[in-house]
Amino acid sequence: MAFINEYISEEDIEKYQLKELIEKYKRYNSSPDFDNINWTIDKEEDTWFIFFGREHDPDMDHGFTREHIFILHYKGEDIEARLWLEEDSQTNIYKKPFTKNWKLLSLSPFSKNINIQELKNILCEALKKYAHKGIRRQIENTQIECRFEECCQ
Repeated sequence: MAFINEYISEEDIEKYQLKELIEKYKRYNSSPDFDNINWTIDKEEDTWFIFFGREHDPDMDHGFTREHIFILHYKGEDIEARLWLEEDSQTNIYKKPFTKNWKLLSLSPFSKNINIQELKNILCEALKKYAHKGIRRQIENTQIECRFEECCQ
């Protein structure tokens, strides 16, 4: 896969009906209109990956958990990927190497004609290209680890 990070064009927002996804997931994001929404995309494979927000923490006023919500568009399907940012991830972007370690919590829904291991591999590739915040904030030498073994066997 040849993923790139870029801002999403109005044409692609229409093509992939992203306004509906934005509306569906806006409760997870502090920006209600997702200003300058961006994605990680492989145009040749028609596969893309978008961060939609984080799960709210009921014990914190305006706080969030480490659970992140992404959509992976693969083989014509929009698959919700819920990922946990592991505690051993780096939180200081100025400390090198900057690392993010992701645990896969769930993938849903996806059809039985999609191989789960293939799906996990593509998700990990997209995460590695997305790195910290996609095109919005690239940090040189960001290291991504995908801990996907336990989920969705």
